[in-house]
Amino acid sequence: MKWNMLLLSLLITTIVALVGWFVVHSLSSRRDQANKRRELRVQHLLEAYQNLMSAACYHKLEKQEETLRLFTKASANIQLFGNEEQIQMMCKCTDDYADGTVQLYELLQNLRSDLRRELKLPATEQKLHWLAAKKKNQVQDSNK
Repeated sequence: MKWNMLLLSLLITTIVALVGWFVVHSLSSRRDQANKRRELRVQHLLEAYQNLMSAACYHKLEKQEETLRLFTKASANIQLFGNEEQIQMMCKCTDDYADGTVQLYELLQNLRSDLRRELKLPATEQKLHWLAAKKKNQVQDSNK
């Protein structure tokens, strides 16, 4: 009788340990996947934010090809990793780009707020600022 009780308690202990291990492993895997998705999303939205900020500056410097490249890359990242509102804003910006005038401020503000929330940074009400320099006319050397 003692052997039966000992075997039964050993069996129950083993089963509880195995079930616990599977539950912990499953929860850890889900957490790791969620963290990886979040990390990937933040990385691509951050890149989109930086590209849009750069495109806003380059437009003033008349680098049309570079502006288009940055804008296109940001558009792809937002359409893949952005939330519904960001995707709608990006689609509007893409349509407006064909007309030659794009208002990026609201999209950039939304991206900044979303990224700050994802990175657990405090919210800010500060307006966006960026350097928008104008290219000086270069004097051509007449001896060339």
